[in-house]
Amino acid sequence: MRIILESVDNTYTIVDGVKVPMLPGDVLLTPNWCYHGHSNESDQEAYWVDFLDAPLVQMLGPMFFEVHPDTLEGAHRVAAASPMRFAYADYKPRLLAAPEQVAGVRTLELGPPRIASFDRVAVSLGAGAEWARPRTTVNAIYTVIEGSGEAQAAGESWRWERGDMFAVPSWFESRLAASCDAVLIRVSEEPLLRMLDWVRAGSASHGTDPAH
Repeated sequence: MRIILESVDNTYTIVDGVKVPMLPGDVLLTPNWCYHGHSNESDQEAYWVDFLDAPLVQMLGPMFFEVHPDTLEGAHRVAAASPMRFAYADYKPRLLAAPEQVAGVRTLELGPPRIASFDRVAVSLGAGAEWARPRTTVNAIYTVIEGSGEAQAAGESWRWERGDMFAVPSWFESRLAASCDAVLIRVSEEPLLRMLDWVRAGSASHGTDPAH
């Protein structure tokens, strides 16, 4: 999966011979068993963040990798509406229309399609909103699509802004506060942990083994 930070028209991911546009804020998936590549046909640089479950797959064993015979697969069709693309222009309005979790905080899971090993949840924080999260066995990684604010976790605090990434490790409480309207993408391995019945949440005073 990839989250696009900077790009212009004519920047694509290619999946099984089809070009899928990559524009700022877009989230794109690459299915298993598909050739994929990337093509920047513009005169400006593009930047994105990749999310991979490769370490897990490698440790479990079913890891395969094959280079396309042409190195970069040819493609002659553009599919802007590909189900593998969550376009920012499409999901941001739906996010802003979602019910509030707490005052000024909205969330929207991007899917289907989905990936069994990790999720992708868009988070909207209105200016001045705060989102306190209990400690949980789930690790979370946030990518800032727009806006700025502050985060606290594990006894540390830091500022974040557009293009930043930060992580909240498992079993730490966290708090996000927005200094202006902000959109972030939260990625975690919660779907995998739920399949194994390993998702737990607790209060600050609860110190038992989180896996049991």
